[in-house]
Amino acid sequence: MIELPEPWRRAAEEIAADPGEVLVLGAADAGKTTLIGWLASHPDLPRPCYVVDSDPGQGRSIPGLLVGGSEDFYFVGSNSPRGHLLGCAVGARRLCDCGRSRRAGLILVNTSGWVEDGAAIALAQALIELLTPRWVLGLARGVELEPILEPYRGLRMPRVRYLPVSTRAVRRTPLERSKRRQEAYRAYFGAGRLEEVALGRVGLSGMSPSALLSRGRPGMVLGLFDEENRCLGAGMLCGLESDRRVLQLQVPAGAAGRIRRLHLGRIELSADFSDVSPRKSPATRTFRARCAR
Repeated sequence: MIELPEPWRRAAEEIAADPGEVLVLGAADAGKTTLIGWLASHPDLPRPCYVVDSDPGQGRSIPGLLVGGSEDFYFVGSNSPRGHLLGCAVGARRLCDCGRSRRAGLILVNTSGWVEDGAAIALAQALIELLTPRWVLGLARGVELEPILEPYRGLRMPRVRYLPVSTRAVRRTPLERSKRRQEAYRAYFGAGRLEEVALGRVGLSGMSPSALLSRGRPGMVLGLFDEENRCLGAGMLCGLESDRRVLQLQVPAGAAGRIRRLHLGRIELSADFSDVSPRKSPATRTFRARCAR
């Protein structure tokens, strides 16, 4: 049985008395996932519960690159929120909208452990403004969350509560996090199927079709979207035929035959499913080359 800090129990009682969206903030390995899991199973909190994981590098039930809700996804295209603030914020908002459309009684939003600089503060505060949560729970070891939460202190909305870090929180090394993502990629793409996608029949963002056909490499990862622009998950480029303008993608089985739009991500996967971050995205290189002419 998990030993829980008493402030966690008091926070759950407050949320039960006045339920609404809950945003959980905290540095890496502060116990955010533990707190979210405990709240999701709490007998006194509303049902159904919809959990949004807005950390694209989590690498647990879904691979890095995606942020996910209980039944939905949004493609960020990177394993880190750094440099991808807009995608992370938009993804979290769209997933919360999915939770509301599913009439969730409780929406719990997990976040990345990135809290220590100006861009991290901007992302956390953007999530507060975009998601308009009723509750913001800050798991803090010291004053690391003050720059984010101090402006909201004392407001009726959102209601900010500082909570102690669980004694069960375990610090993971960057290597351990990378291994978790690698295992998630291997399981995710290993369970998929090969799908041929004709570029003339789908939209493509992040790179032009001609550039992708000339520069595409196995291991590139793309977001998959259906005809209603809902994210179907992520696909991995396995091969291409320039003359036919066709891509061979490893995709989730449920996405087969439904892909209507692709978005090129920033991550490439090696043969052993390790993720590699290019120095610059192909889209950025193409744009700068055009501007330099």
